[in-house]
Amino acid sequence: QAQSGAMLSSATAIAASEDEHEKGLLDSSGVPAKNVAAPKRGFAFIDRFFLLELNPKFSRDAELAMRSAFCVLICALPFLIDSTSFPTISSFVKAGFYQPSVISFLVLHIKSNVGDTIKGTVSGIRGVVAAVLNSWFLFTLFPGGYQEDSSSFVWWFGLIEGALFIFIVIFLNFEMGAVVFSIKKFVGFWMAFLTADNPGFTGPFDPNFDFVTNAGVHAVTGVVIASVILVLMMLLPYPLTALYTAKDAAESLTDQAPTLLRLFVDFLAMESRNAYEQDRIQRRLRNLTGLSGDMDSYVKKAWWECFGFGPRETDRKVLKALDTTLDKVYDSIQGIWSVADIAKDQVRTAKYTMMMSNVRLALLPAIENLKELLSHLSLENFAQQDTTKIEKCVEQLEISQENFRKAFFQAREDVLVGISKPEAVKICIQDLGVVHVVALNMNGILHHFVQYARDCLKQRQNPTLLPQVKEETFWSLFEGVTSPSNVNYTARTCLLVYSSFFLGEVGWGKLVVPGSVGIVTAVATLLSKFYGSAIVKNLQKLQGVVLGSVAGTMVVSAVPLCQSSSEVFIGLAFFVWIFVSMFMHFHLNEYAVMGIQLANFGGSAMMSGDCEVAGNRQAPFASIATCIIAMSIMLAIDMIFAQDRASDLAVSKLTGVWTAFSQSVKDQMDPTVTTVTFTKEGILGAINAAANMGQEACHEPRYWRVPWRGEVFDLAIAEMKDFRSALTNMERCLSKGSVDGGEKEEKYKRLLETKTFPKMGDLFQEKFISVGKLLTVFQHESHTRFPVLDDDHATKQFREEVKALKEQLLDEVSVSDHFHFAYDYGPGAPAPRLQDDALCQVSVILACEDAMLLSMRQIQHHVLRSL
Repeated sequence: QAQSGAMLSSATAIAASEDEHEKGLLDSSGVPAKNVAAPKRGFAFIDRFFLLELNPKFSRDAELAMRSAFCVLICALPFLIDSTSFPTISSFVKAGFYQPSVISFLVLHIKSNVGDTIKGTVSGIRGVVAAVLNSWFLFTLFPGGYQEDSSSFVWWFGLIEGALFIFIVIFLNFEMGAVVFSIKKFVGFWMAFLTADNPGFTGPFDPNFDFVTNAGVHAVTGVVIASVILVLMMLLPYPLTALYTAKDAAESLTDQAPTLLRLFVDFLAMESRNAYEQDRIQRRLRNLTGLSGDMDSYVKKAWWECFGFGPRETDRKVLKALDTTLDKVYDSIQGIWSVADIAKDQVRTAKYTMMMSNVRLALLPAIENLKELLSHLSLENFAQQDTTKIEKCVEQLEISQENFRKAFFQAREDVLVGISKPEAVKICIQDLGVVHVVALNMNGILHHFVQYARDCLKQRQNPTLLPQVKEETFWSLFEGVTSPSNVNYTARTCLLVYSSFFLGEVGWGKLVVPGSVGIVTAVATLLSKFYGSAIVKNLQKLQGVVLGSVAGTMVVSAVPLCQSSSEVFIGLAFFVWIFVSMFMHFHLNEYAVMGIQLANFGGSAMMSGDCEVAGNRQAPFASIATCIIAMSIMLAIDMIFAQDRASDLAVSKLTGVWTAFSQSVKDQMDPTVTTVTFTKEGILGAINAAANMGQEACHEPRYWRVPWRGEVFDLAIAEMKDFRSALTNMERCLSKGSVDGGEKEEKYKRLLETKTFPKMGDLFQEKFISVGKLLTVFQHESHTRFPVLDDDHATKQFREEVKALKEQLLDEVSVSDHFHFAYDYGPGAPAPRLQDDALCQVSVILACEDAMLLSMRQIQHHVLRSL
């Protein structure tokens, strides 16, 4: 009683300031006052100018577009003004060191942060260097390339060697930037080598080699200059780094975690459910969970900002350790929420309210101590964290955690006083199951943060203990190259390049001049590994090419040639065009492809720098015709090498997820399987891949088929994510130590030995089959009756069977000697682990099963309502 009174006093003091605290943390809509998605800023006036407080995403994308426009405008000035205005720059341009293709390189490699930008530009440089080195190799073996008097062996050798080079670049796992720019640069050298009477190029060992005039040197110099400019753009006026973004996300997640936990326990301790409060918590949890999923990506990108050295690398490893902890924490929070969502229609009994209120009072001090601990675990300066304060906070949190466990067992004893054990067991699982789930998961969350703090202290003293972040190595180039998808992609892309190169080599009437590389260069620019609704994407690219080329030429043609006022007008038009196009690329996902091509071709059409050719209204015809020919070749070859449609791929991935669910649940309920394998990473990745393909399927041409059932597909994906959360929570509960590959908990093994529980496993498998049949609705592409509707098993209701089995299971558990209350500990002794309490384990298992069954039932409803 004295202990309960102390906790009540502490909790009352905390609750007294709760309203004031909550007002400072949330706005009227329940969104965190701190914009969790907002990037770290350097100047307040920039925040205000781009309306950061109103819309962080708009602000971020508009700033990126503005930076892009300024950067590209400055780089394009030599081609936007009269070449005689700046003789020094003009001579540098005419020497070939700085070419219009540099602007295209800039536009195609603008990313959202420094790490991504460096990675992309290094990839592009790698491709250009590879192309130049291979060209030098050819011209070193055969100076001047193939000539009229050369042996046919020279021509065939050049043809085969060049084709082999392109095949290797496409076949291996090079970044797309490396593939695109390697092909774009190499095909010009390759054509020069194969064309008779062409002066060709010279290799570095040729006596006529001139560093200043060599085309290979010019190609490398141009992309290096562009890369430096791009990095400067990301650094000025303040850096937009992936590391800062990851830190912002980590700080938001750690800041919000204690408050989210408090909102949970407050909501669950109410005498009756508040639906609006539940919606607010759900929206908040969804936003934070999405932010948690992005952290790992930013941490990996940040390698390019430090190259694995220095304090930034230490920060990356610290963030990786925190990301691992937050991943477990938010899995537990999702587990609590999935159970709370099931219980939303249940009446909260007096016993539930009494016990949950006591659990809440015991949790509030622990949550406050957690908040204090997280405030000292600074991400800004890992090496100078206050060890003394952290150790003290850890000690206080562990004391609070111990008090919470004792209070939980005491509260349960108080609620069940005077009730026989069999009846008490049934009450615990039926009426108090949610309380047990909350207690077990909350205890796990506190344990994860305590372990993280202790690891931080050890890692600060010995940085070698920090976790390693997996990076790409040389051998990454060979990963998955023999997969069917990569073989198909290689064959398709090689045929694209070879056929367009051949057409340029032989010519086509007056439309294509023999020996030109415009078509193959356009093909390379439009390449992608995308194999969903390819026609839609290609048409978007074509729209960007046509609109950009025509609009750019119209701007140049609208003003007198080479006057100062005209150059100012063209410069302003160029800036606005790039800004709008890049904003479209960053902000509008459905028009991102078109936006980048608008910027690329529109900007190129405005660049001349020569009074004699400026304003030529026929200029865009050549580029449009070239791109149309290139696009026609791509469409034809895409149809030949087309894999499954985006909808087929979406259904395949969705079916794969469902099969994985079925197998995982089967393994958990199989007594012969003694270990627990965590399935989160694989299944979550497959769900996201299915969701992406589902979005692409919405845009694919359906021809004679009925429209894609996109809304139903999205609802099924959402239910599968909830199913995954419940499954993950159950897996962590079943495994000893909550580790992947751990032995199944002894209490769970005893549960598997009951007569009833294995029957529930069989029922689950039946349910999987029923729902699996309904999921074939996405393959039903006509207006005829869906055949599965005539299958009674597909619409079978299992609710009564589940209810009967649960009652039988409770009867068995309530009289079994294996399932006892774990609060029998002596005075002064530490309270048992909640994981050792049989009723906690049974409650979590049954609650997770209920959550999974609910998701399966909801999928059935969504499908049947759509027919």
